[in-house]
Amino acid sequence: MIAFTHVVVFLLSRAWSYLTSAREDEHYRADYSGIDTGSSKKDRQDELTGSFDRHSKKQTEYPTSASESVSPKFLHHLDAQQEKTIKESSLLHAKMRSTGPDLSTDTVYSTSNASDGTHSEGKEFHQVYLEKLRTAWDESDRTAVVSILVEGLQDAENPFAFVLFLVENGEDKSGNRKRADCLAQVVVKEFDAFLEKQAKDSQKSTPCLTPDMKLKALGIGNRLHPSIFDNMIKIYKLDVEGNDFLLPFVNELLRRHHYKEAANCVAKLNLQHCFSLKEIVLPLIYQDKANLAESYLQGCPELQVSLIKTLDTYCEKGFEMEKLLEDSGVPATRKEKMRARFISKLVGRLIKVFKIDSSHCPNVMRMKSMAGIRFLLYKKYVEKTMVSESWDELMENAVGDNEWLQEQLVEAVLTYNDIEAAVKWARHFNIPTERLQSRVVEAMETPIEKGGESQDDVTDSCSEEIQSDQFYKLSIPFENIEIIDSAESLQKCAEILFKPGTIIGIDSEWRPSFGPIKCPVKVSLLQLATIDSVFILDMMTLSESVDDSVMTDFALHLFTTPDVLKLGYGIDGDIKMLFKSYSGLKDLGSQLKRVVDVGTVVKDIQKVAPDLLQHDRETDGKNSTEDGDEKTAKKTKSKGLGELVRVCLGKPLNKNERLSDWERRPLRQSQIIYAALDAHCLVEIYELIKVKTAGAGIEVDLEPPLPKKERKAKKSKEGGNDGSGSHGNSDGGDTTSSAELTKEIEAPVSTSDGEVGSTSIPASEFSVVCDTMLQGLGRQLRCCGVDVRILDNTEDHDEAAKIALKEKRVILTAGTPYQILKSQVANGMCYNVKGCTAKDQVQEVLQKFKVEVKPTDIFSRCQVPVASPPLLEFDTHN
Repeated sequence: MIAFTHVVVFLLSRAWSYLTSAREDEHYRADYSGIDTGSSKKDRQDELTGSFDRHSKKQTEYPTSASESVSPKFLHHLDAQQEKTIKESSLLHAKMRSTGPDLSTDTVYSTSNASDGTHSEGKEFHQVYLEKLRTAWDESDRTAVVSILVEGLQDAENPFAFVLFLVENGEDKSGNRKRADCLAQVVVKEFDAFLEKQAKDSQKSTPCLTPDMKLKALGIGNRLHPSIFDNMIKIYKLDVEGNDFLLPFVNELLRRHHYKEAANCVAKLNLQHCFSLKEIVLPLIYQDKANLAESYLQGCPELQVSLIKTLDTYCEKGFEMEKLLEDSGVPATRKEKMRARFISKLVGRLIKVFKIDSSHCPNVMRMKSMAGIRFLLYKKYVEKTMVSESWDELMENAVGDNEWLQEQLVEAVLTYNDIEAAVKWARHFNIPTERLQSRVVEAMETPIEKGGESQDDVTDSCSEEIQSDQFYKLSIPFENIEIIDSAESLQKCAEILFKPGTIIGIDSEWRPSFGPIKCPVKVSLLQLATIDSVFILDMMTLSESVDDSVMTDFALHLFTTPDVLKLGYGIDGDIKMLFKSYSGLKDLGSQLKRVVDVGTVVKDIQKVAPDLLQHDRETDGKNSTEDGDEKTAKKTKSKGLGELVRVCLGKPLNKNERLSDWERRPLRQSQIIYAALDAHCLVEIYELIKVKTAGAGIEVDLEPPLPKKERKAKKSKEGGNDGSGSHGNSDGGDTTSSAELTKEIEAPVSTSDGEVGSTSIPASEFSVVCDTMLQGLGRQLRCCGVDVRILDNTEDHDEAAKIALKEKRVILTAGTPYQILKSQVANGMCYNVKGCTAKDQVQEVLQKFKVEVKPTDIFSRCQVPVASPPLLEFDTHN
């Protein structure tokens, strides 16, 4: 009877344990959902481990009513089991507090037994199957691997723990678990298929997944290849709602400054709401991992806006970025990438990607506006390549209604000593006199006597050159240019252009963007030229007055018909911009037929006959001069299509209207002529190519396919928004040998120790300071024995003037900084370097200042001091 009573009591206790286990998940969720995600990492981890303590105690409770009729021996057995469970839980919590949440395999076994009530087979069972799998994997027998794995999954009482053991310990011979093709990948993939098959079988129950198992899966998966980690997240349900108990693992990664791994985990687990920007996103930015931060913030609009606002504060004038980075405690920060110029570019990209209103970043928008203003000032006062009408239009658009920018424009114009322009803009914007410099106020009150040539007069002379003999002229009458702005005129244009055999030159124009983009930039004009006429399609007006279907049909016939030949120069860029501007045309990109880039044809011909297309001065006196074209090309720095026209037709194109407000109506006559000529010259060049190749008997494909877009290395563009011009230099190491360097420098180099000319300067006595954009030049000059100081990327341009005055050095700079620096030093102590490469710049500087470089000067400043013999010996050996 007593034995029967014991059995009944035992069965009752087991039933009570089963009933209470159904509520354990609710206890877990209640415990974990109560964690304050806004608290510190330590508080969150302590609160989490506290919830585990409560769970362990609840797990070993049993009904007192049943225990009263149980024998003392059985009660002693239950008490021992309770003490064992509490001891295991205490060890687990101690491990989490000391080393973080990276749980061991033994812990998974013990916690899984305590949580789901099953009796695990133990490590011995798992080890047997692991050895079998390793043997089959090493023999490259995947069929056997799958067979053994399926057998093990069927025999295992808890397949989840079984798979965790295999994945953690199942390394291949290389020991590299980061590979996608490894034993762990096969195990996880087959387990996923096993679970799907088991889910279809309603008679089979799925083992319980405990929080401890999920923590273990997270720790293992984070160390594996991303594809394996993704599968483990799916299998172990790590990304489901209520997964806050996984936070200790992420907190441990952050404590160890593993921000990349932490961001990866949080993004995959959808736990971004549990962390602030300072914990993960900003450290990634400080380490120049903005792309990872961008991926992390996908789908988190509040965090996106918060990041934009935070980065914008970094662009405030006087913000102490270095102090912020030091106080952050983030290791391996990239200070050079945290300058305001780089941050503003990052913000500009992020607001486009996240589609955030630019009003959230006023400091960045102000910087971009000032960059546009400086660029326009450079084009007018330094290059002198813009007509005053275009310049005024673009400057007014760039400044807009911003009173601060209006004042900055007046101040900037004064740096170029153009008092008349300062007065003009001050009056135009009605700037109060108390916010203007005294000399501007005096000039506004005192009429200026026009005795000399003003800056605007100098710039206006550029517009007269459009009709001068220095540039190539439009060969058809102005009356043959027609503006297309209605459905009727578009139909007339189509009847003329789409005749079989027609050759059409294509070009397009759109408004240049300076500063903040207030509205999307679209193609404003589409020029279509034949040999005797030009049609200028006013795309802005047509898009509003003509049905989209009519415009689409016209573009479809133009670009896809094989009956007409379409010519362009860099035409792929025009086509992409056109299709991007008008959504109805975006599907035409793959249907292009008989579209030819003239530049490609010219390159193919020059490979066979380099001088074939060279213009003959004797046969054409209208559009060429005896020697003026070379001077004009050099003066205007013509490139691209302008240079091609000079080579083939005798004179370059005038590009002074290139930067115009093409959206302003009505168009000026100079704008119309410029737009028409850009398209018409393509037809003229192509006709010339056909005649000359036929006369020379050269066989070349005159309709080659459009070249594929190749990814080019980044380089500075001429007249970029920073106004620095094209004076870039190589930042590569100085690996040139002494003999090569001496041979390449064509400056006065003495080959003996004889007398030096009275006007020459020995290299050892020549001292310079190189601005930030000329670091490559500085290193090359130092190799020649010149005393060089090179500004760091973090130093301002004004620092060069301070060094030059203090140490009596010549400033070497380029672009806009030259205009500012030359006014701070004596005449002749600041030089504007014009060369593009570092070696060209060296030759230019040495010839300009008549520096004599002796063979003994080469690398004389690159040697280790003689006072340290061991270092000298080491350097010579290497």
